[in-house]
Amino acid sequence: MASTLPPTSGPSARAPRLLLVDDDPIVLRAIRRLLVGWRPGWAIDIADSAEAAFQLLETKTYDVAVTDLHMPVQDGLELLRRLKAEHPTLIRVIHSSHVESLAPDQVQDLAHAVLAKPGRADELVAVLEWAIAERGRRVRDSVGF
Repeated sequence: MASTLPPTSGPSARAPRLLLVDDDPIVLRAIRRLLVGWRPGWAIDIADSAEAAFQLLETKTYDVAVTDLHMPVQDGLELLRRLKAEHPTLIRVIHSSHVESLAPDQVQDLAHAVLAKPGRADELVAVLEWAIAERGRRVRDSVGF
């Protein structure tokens, strides 16, 4: 399953694009609904598997990818490894109820941020705002601004 929610407001500049990946459709819809409520100008796509995420990545560019860790077929760590290799400028965020089981060296080079699920909405939004700003800084730095 993959779907797109276009930005509903904001300036003419490109809206920040986020890709949410989780195998639980209820979680995906809840997070998307929460983010749209807090930041209606963000463009948010959802994917219920790593495969669905890469189908979206074939045709779209994202600023931030947020992924769960425990998913069937390809887990979140495998997804993060592949995202890092194939989309190195993408800011990668882990959002999982299993973060306490992670060793720091498991995610050190794979994710830019790690969030525990469930968590507070304002913390999720703050991390995503940081991630969007970080992506913008990296893009500007890469073109010499």
